[in-house]
Amino acid sequence: THEETQSTHRSVISLRSELQAELEEVNKQRHTVQEELATSVARVQFLELSTVGRSIVSKQEAKVCDLENKLEFQRGQVKRFEVRRQHKMDSKP
Repeated sequence: THEETQSTHRSVISLRSELQAELEEVNKQRHTVQEELATSVARVQFLELSTVGRSIVSKQEAKVCDLENKLEFQRGQVKRFEVRRQHKMDSKP
């Protein structure tokens, strides 16, 4: 009947409105999640770069320390050589 058709039509329109509202809400949530993901990706990239940077700096600091130790050792050897040479020169007639 005509009344049943109108009732069905109103139900379909109401359901369509509800679904449209749900779709809008889901799209808002999706947008929020995309923004959060972008922020998280940027943070992870920053942390990776920071970690890599700190690792590189740490390795370079270790190399500098090692080279400083080698230099100090070499200075000691040069000093000992100079002392030995001086002793030999002093002991010659």
